[in-house]
Amino acid sequence: MAGVLLGALAITLLIAPEASLPEPGLWVWVLVGAMAPLFYAIEGMYVSHSKAQQAGPFVVLWMGSLIALFVAVPLAIATGELAVPVHGPGVPEAAIVASGLVGVIAYAGYIALLRHTGPVFGAQVSYVVTGMGIVWAMVLLSERYSPWVWGALALLFVGLFLVQPRANSIDDTGQEAADHGI
Repeated sequence: MAGVLLGALAITLLIAPEASLPEPGLWVWVLVGAMAPLFYAIEGMYVSHSKAQQAGPFVVLWMGSLIALFVAVPLAIATGELAVPVHGPGVPEAAIVASGLVGVIAYAGYIALLRHTGPVFGAQVSYVVTGMGIVWAMVLLSERYSPWVWGALALLFVGLFLVQPRANSIDDTGQEAADHGI
């Protein structure tokens, strides 16, 4: 509960009058940003408690990719946005493939993390993603943030440090550690 309260206080620091927003009406975008952790949590709960739990991380990723393919390709065709390289693959296409492979490995690691530590601990990935977004915005876009943002980020990470992996994680043999007195 303390972590949740610290997170709520962090959001309050971001949207409070005279805080970090350039205009008071922009507070809604903070809530839009808070949707990422919400969706990571929903996904984590589903992956951890569905029949997908019995499949390996790469099988889950493969099935998710197939579902996305059957949704995305018809949408791309319907909107006229399907792009097929006319002159064969080049450097941009190789970069897309490399990015996809890195994404596959990262997501498979995320699924393994969910299974080993539980969905609550695994949902912390969304905050790491947010923090890296801030870092990359500073590096690539030369953005600078107010002390309110840094205070909110500090509160957020203190709350994250309060979250621990679940006690009954699965050991290397597939048995629950709680069964072995661990």
